[in-house]
Amino acid sequence: MELLVIDTSQTQDGDAWPACHLLFVAEAETRRSAGGLSAVKTLPVLTVSDGKGFSQEGGIIEFYVDGVTIRFAINVDAAERSRLRISSRLLALARVVHNGRVR
Repeated sequence: MELLVIDTSQTQDGDAWPACHLLFVAEAETRRSAGGLSAVKTLPVLTVSDGKGFSQEGGIIEFYVDGVTIRFAINVDAAERSRLRISSRLLALARVVHNGRVR
């Protein structure tokens, strides 16, 4: 299987997004990419961003800085909606977002 990764800051062609496996949305692009994200929210596309609040707004994985450490949050509802299974070992390391709230 070929992995197709799209960086939304490099391509504005939202039509190609549903065909990818991993969609990275840079923080600067999160507001502009909102429409394209709604098109892939029920497809098996792993959405990842470093934008603040991305996981609480329906993205699957959000990277954030905690002091000098980079951490991540996982929206379990968004992953389930996309039919993606997240390892329990990975969830144990993450800040978990459920129903739009951090647990």
